[in-house]
Amino acid sequence: MLLDKLDNNCQVCFVSDKLIPNDEIETDSRKVEILEGAIGVFLRYGFKKTSMDDVAKSVSISRQALYLYFADKEDLFKEGLRYFFATSFRSAAQILNQKKIPIEEKLFLALEAWLGRYVGGKSSEADDLILASKGLVSGLICSYEEKFYLALIEAIRDSKLNAYYIKKGIGPEQITNTLRAMAQGFKFSCDSDASFKIKLKESIQVICAPIL
Repeated sequence: MLLDKLDNNCQVCFVSDKLIPNDEIETDSRKVEILEGAIGVFLRYGFKKTSMDDVAKSVSISRQALYLYFADKEDLFKEGLRYFFATSFRSAAQILNQKKIPIEEKLFLALEAWLGRYVGGKSSEADDLILASKGLVSGLICSYEEKFYLALIEAIRDSKLNAYYIKKGIGPEQITNTLRAMAQGFKFSCDSDASFKIKLKESIQVICAPIL
């Protein structure tokens, strides 16, 4: 996956660069097409091997036209990550805010929206994406990660799942950390979206078994 770049030991991340979450998601349809196309190209070739020509060809525009939108490859990569995280967070947050969805379904859909995009889609050529992401937008990534898991904690806190586990001395933060570890492990190990969904659903069913 494109964004396999977060330190798994980091429970709370601090913004270390000037890129911070911007929940105003890009609406220019042509720019969105370029950003989505660029993500696919970076996944295929990695950061170093991807060229502006590659991205331009993927969305059928000239290299000169691409430079009207982005100053260089780093700018395109940063904006691609910002777009990716903003849209992933929006989708997940909308799910977590739905009061009528059962908690087991809510956890599955939210984690799928947050971590499931492009599972199995990264080629071996793209191994440098992790390093490139850390070097260019580590603060952005950590900030969105923190926002998502705080929202997940609150969704669990407001559920009957919390009512059960709190009696066992297990709080929503601990449940969230467990879900995070499992889901991120599946993201790294699964070679397809279908496999990721199966493993994620099974793990959530185990955690939610006492209330099902």
